[in-house]
Amino acid sequence: YIIAGAGSINLTADSVGGMPSVDVQAGDHEFQVRTNLQADTFLTVAMGHSLAFNHRLNLNGHTLTKTGDGTLAINNDLSTGSGGTLNCEGGNCSGSGTVNGALVNGSTVSPGNSPGVLTVDGDYTQGSTATLAIELTGSGGVAGTDYDRLLVWGSANLDGTLDLQVDAGYTPTIGDSMPGIVTSANTAGTFATVNNVVFDGRRGVAVTYTETSVDAQVALRGNTDVASGDVDVDTGDLTTSIINFTSAGGSGKTWAEGDTVSYTH
Repeated sequence: YIIAGAGSINLTADSVGGMPSVDVQAGDHEFQVRTNLQADTFLTVAMGHSLAFNHRLNLNGHTLTKTGDGTLAINNDLSTGSGGTLNCEGGNCSGSGTVNGALVNGSTVSPGNSPGVLTVDGDYTQGSTATLAIELTGSGGVAGTDYDRLLVWGSANLDGTLDLQVDAGYTPTIGDSMPGIVTSANTAGTFATVNNVVFDGRRGVAVTYTETSVDAQVALRGNTDVASGDVDVDTGDLTTSIINFTSAGGSGKTWAEGDTVSYTH
């Protein structure tokens, strides 16, 4: 179904205080009308199905909790209201719109619609079991066109997995840069795991961090200082790798910060 029109939908508690809910059991549906949360709301989307908000979604200080293995797409480019939280507890939360509040990722967040930019007006928090999926499609270095971006106006608190999804039509070249796959006012933490960073025995994706961004660049594997602009693998990289190496059960750093074998990170 598609719900459209000049009016609006208000999701409110019932007369005995029961929270509103939306349950998508089958199909791919759209709200093309303003939707206002008047209470905390539960949204369940079954696997293989979806619900898209393609107009204003006003959280109004409330929490929208998404469960189920299906997809929620936030495509509203205009947002109003006074904050709130989108709590992505299951399935996939995606889109090229704006979450006018905080976004808590307990499952999978996929910015864009192949590719695109998902904006969070508040803070973004990713749990240890959650995934941020970023699609890489081209070498032009333009967010929203050549790669996905998660744009956070508050703080980005990172953990869990960064899943880099390389488009089949993209041929990576040394030096290709994807700055700000995550941008924020303040970035705290790092991703514990980064998937798909190896292209072949020579090339990989270097993922680096600043106070306000997470950046990606196609680089030579084993390049430990790619963030400084050094494109070579030299004795300095080897020294860094040795310094950062301990056994798997050691108390220091591991090859994840100077890897010449498994991946560039």
